[in-house]
Amino acid sequence: MRLSSLEIKGFKSFGDRVIIHFDKGVTSVVGPNGSGKSNVVDAMRWVLGEQKMRMLRSEKMENIIFNGTKTRKPANLAEVSLTFVNDKGILPVEFTTVCVTRRLYRSGDSEYLLNGVTCRLKDITDLFLNTGIGSDTYSIIELKMVDDIINDRHNTIKMLLEEAAGISKYKIRKKQTLQKLEETDADLNRVNDLLFEIEKSLKQLEYQAKKTEKYYRLKEEYKVVSTALAWFLMREFTSTIKELKEKEQKQSVEKNNLGQQLENLELQLSEIKIVSEERQQVLGDVQKLLNEKLFLINKYENEHKGRIEKLNYLNEKKLQLEKQSSSEHTQALEIEKQIEQSENDRTNEETKTKELEINIQSLKSELEASRKNYDQSVDELRQLNLHILQVRQSVNDHETFIAVRQTRINSLNDQMKRLGEQIEKDKTSLQNLEGELSGHAVKKDQAEKESHDKKQLNLQLDSEIAQHENAVKELREKLADERRSYEVKNNEYQLTRNLAEKMEGFPESIKYLKKNSDAFKDIPLLSDIINCDEQFKVAIENYLEPFLNHFIVQSSEQAWNGLNKLNSEGKGRAHFFILDSFTSYQQTSTHQIEGCIAASTVIENDGRFQSLMNYLLANVYIAQNSDVAAQANQNEIEGKIILSPDGKFYRQRYSISGGSVGSYDGKRTGRLKHLEKLATEIQQHQQQTEVFKIELQQTEELLSAGKTQASENRKIISITEGELSKAVLNINTLLSKKDFITSNCESNEKNLQKLQEELLLTQEQKNNAPGFGNMSLDEMKINLQKLTDQQREKQNQSGQLQKISQDASNAFNQKNITFLQQQNKVQNIVREIGYKNNQVVSLKSSVEKIKTEIEQLHEQINDTAQAGNSSESDLKTQVEEKVLLESRLGESEKNYFDAKGKIDLFDKQIGETRRKREIADELMHALHNEVSDVNLKMTSLKERLSVEFSLDVEDIVSQEANPEWNEEDLKSRNEKLSGQLKNFGPINPMALDSFKEIKERYDFIIKEQDDLKKAKDALLQTIAEIDNSAKEKFSEVFNQVRNNFINVFRSLFTADDNCDMILADTGNPLESDIEIIAQPKGKKPLSIQQLSGGERTLTATALLFGLYLVKPAPFCIFDEVDAPLDDNNIDKFNNIIKKFSKDSQFIIITHNKKTMAATDIIYGITMNEPGVTAVVPVDLREYDETLAE
Repeated sequence: MRLSSLEIKGFKSFGDRVIIHFDKGVTSVVGPNGSGKSNVVDAMRWVLGEQKMRMLRSEKMENIIFNGTKTRKPANLAEVSLTFVNDKGILPVEFTTVCVTRRLYRSGDSEYLLNGVTCRLKDITDLFLNTGIGSDTYSIIELKMVDDIINDRHNTIKMLLEEAAGISKYKIRKKQTLQKLEETDADLNRVNDLLFEIEKSLKQLEYQAKKTEKYYRLKEEYKVVSTALAWFLMREFTSTIKELKEKEQKQSVEKNNLGQQLENLELQLSEIKIVSEERQQVLGDVQKLLNEKLFLINKYENEHKGRIEKLNYLNEKKLQLEKQSSSEHTQALEIEKQIEQSENDRTNEETKTKELEINIQSLKSELEASRKNYDQSVDELRQLNLHILQVRQSVNDHETFIAVRQTRINSLNDQMKRLGEQIEKDKTSLQNLEGELSGHAVKKDQAEKESHDKKQLNLQLDSEIAQHENAVKELREKLADERRSYEVKNNEYQLTRNLAEKMEGFPESIKYLKKNSDAFKDIPLLSDIINCDEQFKVAIENYLEPFLNHFIVQSSEQAWNGLNKLNSEGKGRAHFFILDSFTSYQQTSTHQIEGCIAASTVIENDGRFQSLMNYLLANVYIAQNSDVAAQANQNEIEGKIILSPDGKFYRQRYSISGGSVGSYDGKRTGRLKHLEKLATEIQQHQQQTEVFKIELQQTEELLSAGKTQASENRKIISITEGELSKAVLNINTLLSKKDFITSNCESNEKNLQKLQEELLLTQEQKNNAPGFGNMSLDEMKINLQKLTDQQREKQNQSGQLQKISQDASNAFNQKNITFLQQQNKVQNIVREIGYKNNQVVSLKSSVEKIKTEIEQLHEQINDTAQAGNSSESDLKTQVEEKVLLESRLGESEKNYFDAKGKIDLFDKQIGETRRKREIADELMHALHNEVSDVNLKMTSLKERLSVEFSLDVEDIVSQEANPEWNEEDLKSRNEKLSGQLKNFGPINPMALDSFKEIKERYDFIIKEQDDLKKAKDALLQTIAEIDNSAKEKFSEVFNQVRNNFINVFRSLFTADDNCDMILADTGNPLESDIEIIAQPKGKKPLSIQQLSGGERTLTATALLFGLYLVKPAPFCIFDEVDAPLDDNNIDKFNNIIKKFSKDSQFIIITHNKKTMAATDIIYGITMNEPGVTAVVPVDLREYDETLAE
């Protein structure tokens, strides 16, 4: 079996579909950091079922879907497919090519596929179980896992050992057994709870039966006392009602008289209210005229006041405007004088500005001349500096070249010396190894022969054990299935029997006759005798539903006996079919209806009930399907009834009836027949269970004997194979060591020759060191000194010219600043003259506006004075009219309040009369309520007697008085008995029947409890067997891996180095911690943490290949595991991988060039497009073949 290809699409950085093909040998995956190499490992983990986000280097699952780039959209799903060639049948499927696919959509949905068929994660896990392949096995090793293995974090070593030992299937089997054990314990707890409750019920039932008997005795006595007391109460109620009705009649007459008085008073009150309303209208009119007059007077007064305020305001404003006009005229004259002075100042300043301009032109010419001389000097100095820099660089380069060549010569001499010493040491080691190899070869041949003989014997035993295990498994499954079937049928039987015994769903009258009448215990109901095929059962049952609870008796005498018993006890109604009445019944001939069958032909029953069934199902037909029933011709079904096959409806010519009672359909008939059938099936299941138990016990005995013999042989084989493995490992280790030393020796000789050639070339380069032109090093240094002196002279000359230029520039700048200031001064004077001219024009314009406004104010003052004189005469006239209106208002108010007083007097008389009538009405209402209360008590008494005792009050009243009756004694006894019954508490009328039923249930559960205890013991025994088998396999594999680990470790370091793998608790290996001890190169570290990174990596590698020797995985992935290794250890690492690649595929993700060179195929991982990983394959074997040709 080998890995064929990996196909990735939309996973992390793989935006495009990428296919990586894997061949035999070693494949390396290389590329720069961040290109997506480790994403290849993540993809393989993910498709193998990895669920932990930490192992996939992601926070949540949806983050593994390609998220897009600046130029690409995000993918909608991530898909990874891993293809295997199953040529050796390691995977438990029939296919030679197995493709496992996992998909994840952005919606969160995911799926697994096996060869394109959808499956579960459990199917994938089961497929790779005990193959060494998986997301958490030793087939995928990352650099961070090296420390986990060495330090045994999370029990990593134990998990790897369990995988190599094939214990995974035992753990799964143990887990399933523990689950069954939990279920059994839960069932036991439920059974114990049921037993506890039932035991309590059994103790209470006897007490409940006695209590029920006492209750019925008290109730009968209570009935007699209540009947006697009712005779007295009814007489008392009748006389009370008669007296109350007479009082009610008297109050009715008095109420009518008060009503007449109230009508007369209300008539007089209405007449006075009319007069009062007229006087109120007159009062309102006078009040309105007075209000209008007052409004006019207020209006005249407010207008006069407003005119006075307006005259005051106009006079004040006129005075302010005259003062403002005078002030602005004076201000305009002062500004004109200031303008004349500014014109004189402007003329003087312009003269000064022209003189400054002439001086600036002269200074500017001097500045340009000095700057020109300075720039010419700077250019000459720059050229000289550049020449000096070139000469100085040549001198430095010459000195550096000679020093580097001398250092390299010294280094080459040292390397040549070390290589020579190593070559001599390797040749001596090769001679010693030849002698050791011949001795180990003899031991290997002897161990191989002995191991082969023992294995042949063990193969035969394993075959027999496998047959017995399969037989035990099949028998246990059959036994479990049979027990489940028995439990299902038994539960159904118990439920059906309980329903039949309790008569659930039957009327109270049916239950009563069945339980309290010996004559009716064995008389069947119609529902008991109906039996038919299941497909017709619902239809027949729904149609005959009105008759299902009818008793079937032989004679009418039996029916009358039942009716009389029900009547005497008041237990309801019942119906009876009388078979004697059907002796003369003749069934009419049935007519065939297309698509239907006669309902009477599908019933199976005793022959004596046939006439009854023919009568009930006369002209009744069952349709083959619902469409036939619904679409039947009306004329064809004249006088007939068509039933739908599912029983949901039945049809006649003029009507359709139907419906359903839900899950209870089809379960109301044939209970007794069904019980007999279930009892037979339960007995068959019990017999079959006993047969399976006997077969299982015999097979387990054979299996146990076979396992004992196989275990003894396996121990012998383990010892022999250990010796063989040790011999093979020693030979392989010595051969690897020999190849490694030979390779090192040849490599060192080649390197020595290369170093000698490089030494000659370096000495020649040193002697022919290049110079500057044709000058020597000393001549170049003299020339450099001359050029430095010239540079110093030029710098002094340039500094003097720079100072002259700066002085000229400062003088020009100072004079230019003075000129600009003078220009600004002249411009400020011009702006000030313009501003003042505008100010004078504005002031003159304002004076003219003020004069116009003063004239307008003068006219307004004259108009306001004239209007005030005319309004004063109108005000006097309005005041005189107001006085007359106030006199009329007082007279109207007096008339109105006189009428108001009379209305109040009549209102008081009417209120008193109404109060008297209400009192009379209340008395009548109270008397009426008392009559109603007495009637209510009579009705309540009638209903209580009717409900509690089924007695009619009229019958009690018609009786003659018993001389022994005393009303007070009867009341006292009635209250006492009523209280006793109320405080009696709940009773159980069916206590005896319940006790019998619960006792049977109790015995059944006790039996179930015993079966569950036996099942629990069997499960515990199975778990013990699983643990023993797992311990044996684990211990065996541990010893093999330990020996392999020691041998591989010494081959990677030296034969004298120590290492070990120790179980902390040898008595319990499955739960014990595992300690790794490693002491390479003569070191004795206190902790494995004190080893270097490379040493820890090689130690972990030794442990992994120790596991491979026991159970090699089809492929192995190393993700940058070689990163901590130096060149020497890299070669060891590559050699051991090359050796094991004959049996397994190796995929190595690396940055190391030596590792790349040692592989067969290289896949380059790069990002041609930012954020999108691409793959470039290179097959180095093709280049090797080309070079060989």
